[in-house]
Amino acid sequence: MKKITLMLFALLVTCYAWQINAQVTVTGNNNTVVAIPDNSPAGITSSVNIAGIPAGATLNNVEIDLAMTHTWAGDLNINLTGPGGESIILVTRPGAAGAGAGDSSDLLAANPITFSDAATVIAENMGNTITGAQVICRDDGICNFKPNSGVAPDTFAAMAAAINGGSTTLNGNWVVSVSDNAGGDTGSFAIPQLRVTYTTAGPPPPPPPISFCGAGTPKPIPNTGTGGAPCAGGPTTSAATVATVGTIGSADGQYTIENVTINITHTWDSDLDITLVSPNGITWDLSSDNGGSGDNYTNTVFQDGAPSITTGVAPFTGTFRAEQGPMNPAFAGAPLNGNWTLSICDDTGGDSGTLLSYCITFSKNPVSPIIVCPSDVMADTDPTVCNAVVNFATPPAIDPEGGPVTVTQTAGLPSGSMFPTGVSTVEFTATDQ
Repeated sequence: MKKITLMLFALLVTCYAWQINAQVTVTGNNNTVVAIPDNSPAGITSSVNIAGIPAGATLNNVEIDLAMTHTWAGDLNINLTGPGGESIILVTRPGAAGAGAGDSSDLLAANPITFSDAATVIAENMGNTITGAQVICRDDGICNFKPNSGVAPDTFAAMAAAINGGSTTLNGNWVVSVSDNAGGDTGSFAIPQLRVTYTTAGPPPPPPPISFCGAGTPKPIPNTGTGGAPCAGGPTTSAATVATVGTIGSADGQYTIENVTINITHTWDSDLDITLVSPNGITWDLSSDNGGSGDNYTNTVFQDGAPSITTGVAPFTGTFRAEQGPMNPAFAGAPLNGNWTLSICDDTGGDSGTLLSYCITFSKNPVSPIIVCPSDVMADTDPTVCNAVVNFATPPAIDPEGGPVTVTQTAGLPSGSMFPTGVSTVEFTATDQ
């Protein structure tokens, strides 16, 4: 006896893809081999459970692979029914043409057949180029078949339209029904893979940045006189009051300072020391004694990552980094809510001006989904056998903000596969839509 250890690593990945109509394919299988009773129109069923498709998704396409063994393909009727009850006839007694005996070719599980709208051979014609004990797919090279029973819905596209306009149910059991309608031949089947392709309308865009502007503008600089060291007649201040509760930082759900924008008229810019003060009293130098004898700050934007304000010239129109350095690391941990105050000192006499406007803009960091890591799966092989079938469930995931989350397997063999002895790693990705 040998041991298989399946290590299920749940990889947390956040994908903020704001595109509209993102198309996703979910797969499932049921490799349990089901015997097909001979000459029994009631037949037998097997199902594949599909889960994780978000509510409101639109079904685009379905494809299914069947691993069938049977010694007379023309005996068989095969249907597929969705979780909401909508059905499609995949094939009706190929080659039978009404009351005939049907195609005498064989089906073999080692040579699975696929039903797909993309196929070019109509399912009722399967096996019509071979005879007797020859095997469909193996001997004629035709493995893909298009449903075309003539009974609506007779294509997967028509089935999708029926589901989208009917139950709209995509999660649950997709049931394959197989019946043998003549005596003398038997068989079995399994479902190696069912593929359900859907689109979502796309999530809403991330919340827009929020801006708050200082009160009381325009304001004179300095408040009285023409200034002087260290801050004669001042400082001139304007507070932008933020009611939104939050914290400045880089973590999920926290806020970052997008920019600070100012407009000032003043003769002799190098008189001015301009600082930003957070609600908890952190002070950061935006610009001090820059601009020489030049005048004004016109549509001046302070933003992390831009060239320093010390590289600019009056009237400093454009985007610059604060003179003291990036703002977000400096204010990390500061409360978002409260007064964000622009403070201006005129430290040299002889010139004056006006604070025309000041605004500060914040953006909220996106929140990553949370995926629940399952335990490792242990499986024992039979004696002298070096592999075994291992089944495992897709791990659950949630969006802390309440949105839909899609979990997909991104590495490793799928559930129901034959795993080798030793340690195998399976990886899942949770995507916040």
